[in-house]
Amino acid sequence: MKQTILLTLLSALALTSCQQAPSGSDAEDERNPFFRQASKDVADLNYPAAIKQFEKAVSVNPTVVKAYLQIGLLYGDKLGDPISAIYFYQKYLEARPNASDREEVVAAMEKAKIDFALTLTNSGIQNAAEIARMSKENIDLKQQITELQGTLAAKQAQVSQAAGAAAPQKATAVVPASPAEPKPLKATASKPQEAASSIPSV
Repeated sequence: MKQTILLTLLSALALTSCQQAPSGSDAEDERNPFFRQASKDVADLNYPAAIKQFEKAVSVNPTVVKAYLQIGLLYGDKLGDPISAIYFYQKYLEARPNASDREEVVAAMEKAKIDFALTLTNSGIQNAAEIARMSKENIDLKQQITELQGTLAAKQAQVSQAAGAAAPQKATAVVPASPAEPKPLKATASKPQEAASSIPSV
């Protein structure tokens, strides 16, 4: 009789325990020591440490799938990483397709997708603005180079002119005219016969 009563009590306790914390339930997840430490880290705003503890909780006990949801929330709401958030939301929904908070998780995942799309749009705008800024700087630099080249050419011309004015002029050698050579006198002597005939006779 006593044994029957004892067995009945044990069965009732086991049934109550299963109803309160079925396998894979939130209550079971929250009893995990790593999960509890992660919750403390979240309260202390130490989100990277909390993520590590949640990951440890899943690695030690794969049924602690609520850790996936918590990691997704941290990435999506606290760390601004929508891609990681989407990944962990999906992991949670795959592990608990009939979760009571499924609609909320799906909504959070859609929000993360929108956030990711906005980052792409903002990146495009920022890139376009950066390209425009760099193009303007390039035009300004080209204009400055052109102005500097013109200034340099003008300076070089001034230096060349100054150097030409300062150089001494070369003296031109004057060659004196050579004196005219005296022309030889022509001989006027007559022939002897002509001279003799010119002497008067006595």
